[in-house]
Amino acid sequence: MFVEYYLTQYLRTRNPNLGDPDEARLSFAQKLALVDRSDRTVEYLIEGMQRLNRVRNRLAHNLRSTVTTDDAQAFLSVDLFRALREAGAAPGVPSEDPIEVLEHFASHAGSILEAAVAPDRDLWIKALAEEPEDPTENA
Repeated sequence: MFVEYYLTQYLRTRNPNLGDPDEARLSFAQKLALVDRSDRTVEYLIEGMQRLNRVRNRLAHNLRSTVTTDDAQAFLSVDLFRALREAGAAPGVPSEDPIEVLEHFASHAGSILEAAVAPDRDLWIKALAEEPEDPTENA
């Protein structure tokens, strides 16, 4: 529900003529289908959000269901998410507990969706597009 909130905000802001996704009673999957795949700031999240939706539906329909290692691996296959997670845990190693991976992915996705419609969005796009400086070049 956390991610869906930010997904809805993203759709409202990026598509002001769309109308209110909540009033249209769109499903999470339908909202995902409305995301502009050419928007590089959020495009990389789509597969992970689709998995998040499958997990949510599975848990809603079967109370004995769990978040699996396959689910965790699907989230970790999102390269930027995995890299940020590893960097955030350094010098240690991030937890591989599937529920923790899911929670971290949901938090990451919500943050990115919110940033994608923030007034300073273009600054972030420019910063992410720039090649990082190699600290050894000037040494």
